[in-house]
Amino acid sequence: MRRAFAAVTMLAVSAMSCHVYLLGNPPLPHGILTQSYADMSGAQFDILVNSVNWVDGNTRSRCINVACSATVPVRIDANESSYTIDSLNPGSEGILVARVRNLGSDSAYMYHFKPAPYRYYFLVKRSAGATRWILLEHHAGSDPDSVATGPFTGCWDHPPATSAEADFRECAARRFPALRSSRILAVASPTVATLAERPARSAIVEAPGWIGCAYGCCPLAY
Repeated sequence: MRRAFAAVTMLAVSAMSCHVYLLGNPPLPHGILTQSYADMSGAQFDILVNSVNWVDGNTRSRCINVACSATVPVRIDANESSYTIDSLNPGSEGILVARVRNLGSDSAYMYHFKPAPYRYYFLVKRSAGATRWILLEHHAGSDPDSVATGPFTGCWDHPPATSAEADFRECAARRFPALRSSRILAVASPTVATLAERPARSAIVEAPGWIGCAYGCCPLAY
């Protein structure tokens, strides 16, 4: 009983620290949309993405097909404000949290990232009581086009991130795995609905996109 009480107390303290952190003085967010991406012209979207300071980039080898017979280098960068985002505060039109560039000459298998001149942006948006990530495809001068989407949630018992970070990886181990409920497991491992036809999950072996967030770890699960 004492152990359970102590664990619950630690969770409460963690939640309070996250709340206090969010009420602190994080950097002024950039990349917030004031209108729907569907109503933005290419020029407007160019101005928006160029206003963001993209930081802490990681370049990873990503498979070009289900057999992973070859790979392409894909770079993911974080919006410097992304670590302050959770599933409740991205705004009704959303905020851009990560940018992706395929540096190779073939399309990537997961998310279907195309090579230059295409760039990709993960938009996090809250609508009708739910928060989702939306993957926007874009090249200079063109209107942004949504190509995939999925629920945006956090791994609830991680400490809040303190700086911007983006990568392709799974979340680290939880601090209190014994307290995970079936509800939390369902939220933290969402089923994703893509706008294009999605291959069988068993065929996907790569880690999805990931950002540090107010929950510590927010996967952009594919």
